[in-house]
Amino acid sequence: MTVQPLEVHRLTHHPRPAHGGQVQIAARLDACLKRGQISETQREVILLLASGFTDEAVGKRLDISSRTVQRHVARIMSMVGARSRLELGILLAAPGRA
Repeated sequence: MTVQPLEVHRLTHHPRPAHGGQVQIAARLDACLKRGQISETQREVILLLASGFTDEAVGKRLDISSRTVQRHVARIMSMVGARSRLELGILLAAPGRA
């Protein structure tokens, strides 16, 4: 299957974000951070998870239970509308947020 010239033009000259919803999630995340709705512990949990730590490893590192880690993640995901832990971690780790 070959790509028609019009499709190539559309793809190269009208770039769109891969996930438009991420812009909205990022805006909600910024708002929550500015209002202090995300605690320092919650921020640390998400950053550690995004770095590849397991719930258990994050819990040990922060001296909290793995269930508490899961609750922090669920609460933040609910607040900002993130679809996955990874999406949340990537957005939180973006420059200017960490």
